Amino acid sequence: MGKFILFDLDGTLLTDDKKIGQEDIERLGGFIQEGHHLAVATGRRYFSAREILNCYGIKMPIIANNGAVIRDQDDRLIFRKALDMNLIEKIIETSKDFPVCPVFHIDGFHKAYDMVYHAKNFNSDLLDYLEDEPIRVLKIDDYLDLKDEEVLSTIYFGRDDILEDFQERLQENYPNSLSMHILRNLDQHVGILEIMPHQVNKFFGAQIMAQRLHKGPCDMITIGDDVNDLVLIQNARVGIAMANGPASVKSIADFVSDYDNNHCGATQAIEKYLKGGFCHEY
Repeated sequence: MGKFILFDLDGTLLTDDKKIGQEDIERLGGFIQEGHHLAVATGRRYFSAREILNCYGIKMPIIANNGAVIRDQDDRLIFRKALDMNLIEKIIETSKDFPVCPVFHIDGFHKAYDMVYHAKNFNSDLLDYLEDEPIRVLKIDDYLDLKDEEVLSTIYFGRDDILEDFQERLQENYPNSLSMHILRNLDQHVGILEIMPHQVNKFFGAQIMAQRLHKGPCDMITIGDDVNDLVLIQNARVGIAMANGPASVKSIADFVSDYDNNHCGATQAIEKYLKGGFCHEY
């Protein structure tokens, strides 16, 4: 019986220069021929993830924005959960006590943009983030302009210690209302706080997709490299951490890949497991 295999993108299926290796492409095709179901589970926006896969002729369902939106290989909407506007306003109001600034990811499938930021609230980290993907971006002058949008997630940029304090404040003020995690750049002590609707995460999205395939967690093989992959790795039948991932991810994985993301480590690890081999245990 075929398995349901889910790949993270950045730091996992993608190299550091955001490419997919030829070995990976060939192995992905092989997995499909063997009868396995494949999907991407990423924190990226849907269009961003789809553009990368399209460059390599790869078609598979995409769980985007950490589970807030899912579309199949033909762009058909499977699931979407947006943040409530009243809650967005509370997040924005709380953020005023901290030197942080946000970008909002919206479901802009039928629009020319899917990232929104405020014309007067930005920093160099946010601008660098937008510069990496300069298209499909909208600049607004008033946060009330978000009221007609389906906001899938909001990302705040700042120093990691400040983001921790901000996250703690949100958890205290609005318990059981949000799903959050911090992705860190350990070298620069900066990070991003990703905020999604309550209970939304990659495994949440994976379960929805699995139900359509008549699969369950016992059929899932997942692989990722960062803290937003933790719940996916923990709850799958087999959860694999990338060799280039942090200790916090490796410590909860069933196995760790032999190779990093720059050496086709993700598909090699999946192939090795399917053939009865074992990755390095952490």
